[in-house]
Amino acid sequence: MEKITDLNQWIKSLTRTKEDFIPLLSMPNDLKIGIVYYIVKVFSVVLTFGLIAISLRRKFERKHYHNI
Repeated sequence: MEKITDLNQWIKSLTRTKEDFIPLLSMPNDLKIGIVYYIVKVFSVVLTFGLIAISLRRKFERKHYHNI
């Protein structure tokens, strides 16, 4: 429970979330991870955003076509 009030823990967690969610903003300084891992990470984020955009577009198209 003491980690909940620790400000450094919050900063680390938010930084890690940003790096995992938007990998283009956080190019690693040391290339231990590997370029293949980085490419897979970028591809998965693009694919996820693409699928969300397609589903939202279809939802709003159906909603507006039925109201006309």
